[in-house]
Amino acid sequence: MTNLTERGLFAKSMRRFLFALLLFWGWAGGFVPPAGAGPVQVVTTTTVLKHFVEVLGKDRVRAYSIGKPYQDPHLTQATPQDILRIRKAQIFIWTGSDEEEWTEAAVKSAGNSKLIVVDASKGITWLDVPDLKSIASGEHIHTKGNPYYWMDPLNGPIILGNIAQALAFVSSENREFIQSNQRTYEATLRARLEGWKKRAAPLEGRLFVSYHDIWPYFAKRFKLKMLRPIEPRPGIPPSPKSLKDLISEMQLEDVRLVLQVPFYSSTTPSMVARSAGAKVVVMPISLGKKYGTETYLKLFERNIEELLRATEDG
Repeated sequence: MTNLTERGLFAKSMRRFLFALLLFWGWAGGFVPPAGAGPVQVVTTTTVLKHFVEVLGKDRVRAYSIGKPYQDPHLTQATPQDILRIRKAQIFIWTGSDEEEWTEAAVKSAGNSKLIVVDASKGITWLDVPDLKSIASGEHIHTKGNPYYWMDPLNGPIILGNIAQALAFVSSENREFIQSNQRTYEATLRARLEGWKKRAAPLEGRLFVSYHDIWPYFAKRFKLKMLRPIEPRPGIPPSPKSLKDLISEMQLEDVRLVLQVPFYSSTTPSMVARSAGAKVVVMPISLGKKYGTETYLKLFERNIEELLRATEDG
């Protein structure tokens, strides 16, 4: 996989696969347009990254997200149509986490030698980084650390910076425009964060559980505390005994919140909440109209308000 400074050619053996795709789906222009020849074409792996591209480039970019708001990021895969989009793109942006290992094969299959590949996590301080023993034993599937780093609003400016660098590199004539949008959005985000922290003050120290370990960045920023995940290990469903022990522990510790991400089944979280006398709080981590999280700012506003409503009612 290439990055911002490395743009080598990909294996010739993949060209035949690419041409077959083009014939099947129809030739659609194929080659990367030169700088200044219209909006910058960008493909991202998540809706959050797509939104950041649009925040920075506005009508001077065209962005497409392979991942959808309703999808489990672990299960996202590039379709043949996505391969063609990457083939025609100037920039490809991924989260840099090991749950997106499919990206390397997708980029190679696209055969786009001019593509700029951006790791949005560059500069991020990863949480829950496993030790070598845990990785070797298969205990921990996230070898870099917890992948949901965008759920800390203070990581937003880092992600923006990585994307802005790539956009300005590809579209130098828009550098000042991109950098101005970056400064404006970062100032807005930091100001909103101060308001969110004040609003979320009643949540400080609240214990919660969730099915998958998605919330360490969010919890650290807003001072919540996770008892432990419902999953005994990432990707491993809980046994009846594990669930029974967790429910007993929740009752002992007076845990009243079960955080539920929309793309996971609600069956087990709902049963755990009901048995422990807790409430399920649905909290998205992606952007989409269905959940009222069309923007990064709305994502935090919605989730904080849902948590406050659950605690106030309880």
